[in-house]
Amino acid sequence: MSKMEGKKERDGREGKGAELDALILEAQTLSSQMGFKTESVIQRNPTQLLESTQRLSARVETEGQVDPAKAHYLLARRGFDLEKQQKNLGAIEQATSYGSSEAPLADSDLDGFLRQRRAQTVVAAIEEARGRTTAAFDAHFARVTQSDWEEARTDLLEGLGHLKQPTESLRALSLSRSAEQDQALDRRAFRLYGWVIRQLNFARFPGTQRRARALARAEGEEDGLSYPADEDRFVLIPALVRVAQTLRGHAPSALQSITASWRLLQDVGGGQDGVLRERAYVEDHHVGRAVLRRRLMERTCASFERHRRELVRSFVSQNPRKAERGGEPGFRHDVESYLRLSRPSELPGRERWAPWEEVFYCLRCGEWGEALQVVKERARDREFEDALRESQVEAGGAGEAVLAALRAKYSSATEENPFREACYNLVGRCDPGWSSDAVLATIEDYLWYRLSLAHAAGDRGDQLRKLQQEITRWGPEYFEDPLLYFHILLSIQCYEEAVKFLLREAAYQTEAVHFALVLYYVGLLRQPLEDPRPNVLSGTENDRPFLAFARLAQDYVSHFAHDDAEYAFQYLLLIREEPRRVETVRDLLLDTRSFDLLAGSRDGSVARPGLVAVFLGERAAQAVYREAAQEACCRGHIYDSVMLFVFAEQYTDALAIINRQLSRVLSLRVRPEDRTRTMDFASRYRDYLHRVRPKVAGHEQKKLDDLYNSLELLLWLACFFDAHYNNDDDRALQIIAKLGLLPADRGARALQQASDRFDSLDDDVKRAFSDILLVTMKVLHRLYQQSDSGADYSAWASTLVAFCSKVEYQITPDATAELTRLALLMS
Repeated sequence: MSKMEGKKERDGREGKGAELDALILEAQTLSSQMGFKTESVIQRNPTQLLESTQRLSARVETEGQVDPAKAHYLLARRGFDLEKQQKNLGAIEQATSYGSSEAPLADSDLDGFLRQRRAQTVVAAIEEARGRTTAAFDAHFARVTQSDWEEARTDLLEGLGHLKQPTESLRALSLSRSAEQDQALDRRAFRLYGWVIRQLNFARFPGTQRRARALARAEGEEDGLSYPADEDRFVLIPALVRVAQTLRGHAPSALQSITASWRLLQDVGGGQDGVLRERAYVEDHHVGRAVLRRRLMERTCASFERHRRELVRSFVSQNPRKAERGGEPGFRHDVESYLRLSRPSELPGRERWAPWEEVFYCLRCGEWGEALQVVKERARDREFEDALRESQVEAGGAGEAVLAALRAKYSSATEENPFREACYNLVGRCDPGWSSDAVLATIEDYLWYRLSLAHAAGDRGDQLRKLQQEITRWGPEYFEDPLLYFHILLSIQCYEEAVKFLLREAAYQTEAVHFALVLYYVGLLRQPLEDPRPNVLSGTENDRPFLAFARLAQDYVSHFAHDDAEYAFQYLLLIREEPRRVETVRDLLLDTRSFDLLAGSRDGSVARPGLVAVFLGERAAQAVYREAAQEACCRGHIYDSVMLFVFAEQYTDALAIINRQLSRVLSLRVRPEDRTRTMDFASRYRDYLHRVRPKVAGHEQKKLDDLYNSLELLLWLACFFDAHYNNDDDRALQIIAKLGLLPADRGARALQQASDRFDSLDDDVKRAFSDILLVTMKVLHRLYQQSDSGADYSAWASTLVAFCSKVEYQITPDATAELTRLALLMS
């Protein structure tokens, strides 16, 4: 029985221990959820805790009351903070009911809950979007501000001479005025090149005046440059070559290189005969980039072939005996004689290479038909003959079957023959990476070979791009001669880089400008889509280089514009973009002030047009004059602004400026020369307006009449002030009384009429009204002192004081005080 009870007791203790384990685990979970942090955990199992509790309870029962301090000490030794645990236990809220806390579904407001959640979501999304937008704006603003600051800082430091910016700008590439460049850019070079550009513009604008064309030709003939009277027979590039030869400013080798580059550019541009019209260029070059790229490669290869063909014939004709040409027709015999003269007989393998060497040089000279004859007669290669024949006939080259047979034979060949390999690659593209110094002996041969392969490869342009990267990686140091490197860049269609490179060479900057001019004229020089900063000449836009021709031309003509404004205008006339052309011609007008030459004359009864109107037409010229007038006004050039507004037939704008300027100097005594100049200018313009007023109609006529009346009034007021300053008070009083600006008596009607007249005055007249009243009062005061009675003057003075009360918002406080003082002196 006792064993059964003991077992039950142990089972009870074990059950209580399990319950205590669950309770401790639950307490720990609850403590972590409520954020309580226990300082330490007593590492005892529930059975041990129960036994310890029983022993402690038994000890308390036997020993009686236990000292609390001792209990705290004993618990503290075990790492247990009694006070803290009591606070933690007191923070626990015991639930009075363990039922479900969820409300019945029927009593729930689901629509309201969803509306609230939707509103919260929308508000949260708006706040998030606002935060992102604000952050993006702040970041963009910071970037723009930093960029603007860096640009302004760089410009400031460059202006002070503390920084040399290594960017492609007009400062870095512009034409300086050093002694070395002054020698290359002398007045004669400017005049001769300018004459050629003027001849080009005469051909572009057939309606220009014959007198100007005759003067231009006479001027050219004096310099040794005469051309036929028919402008359609004028050719631009040969004329530029003749100028370079006439100047004789370079060594013969340099002049030969420049001529070769001009010939290449003429061949690539497609202009051989007559004046090349820009419309034809637009039709020729405004095609797809791939089509244009292949067309330019084809023309470049044709130019290289023509040059080598001329070289072969010239070399053979100069050595007839050694060449042993004979009288047989066909270019292949010229090639055979050329090889006999140029190749040494002891060259290893020459006998084996001979047929293919002739085939290669026939291909190199563009004579594919002659090459086919050599293959038939001497090389006897059936696969190559078929491929060469089909390449001649078919626009897209030989067929795939023929090319496959040719490439198979190329791969299986064991005999080394570099000329044969070159011919196979040119016709069948068997090995695009092949190269041999024995065959491609010159840089022109190498370029012709690579461009021929790139042209035959199709529209992808990968091989041309690789060639461009290869040449630019070598750099100008590899070629030593800057003109040779420039020629190579032209050959591989790096036109912008070629011009930029030649601009850095001080001795060839004039040639660089005119190469850029021709490239721009034929549509090969890429222009920026957006107008760059004023000092930027070149850069990259959409991963494609550009060179702003308008900036380059403006910088170039600035060196002689003050001496030869006409030639400077001819260069700017080539700019096709209307806004940039207007801007550059506007600056030329303002900087040179050559109004008679460029804008003409408007003084006489018959207007004489200037060069701007002759070449661009009256409407386009007026747009230029209007832009120039507004810019002159911003710069503070008042008289130039008025003149240009007259040229633009904006008479009201010109008259408003004159009235404003006349109002400012109306009563001026400190600088009488400014006042006199303004008076004379206003008087001349009034006479001119008297003649042109009948031509103005509509609403503009009424506005012009009002401004003209204000000008008349201001001129009479100037006479009034002149009479006062000359102590002619009687005349001054007569003028002011005649104008009727001031009341003569104190009657209400007279004051009201004067007030209404004042309200109708122009602002330029009102601006000087304080001086008018004050001078009138001084005139009355002096006449009062000179007269016996002075009653009339005193009454008029009182009337002026009364009138001031009606217009005092236009009268300065000092003037009002002085008027009152003088009136009191006369009372």
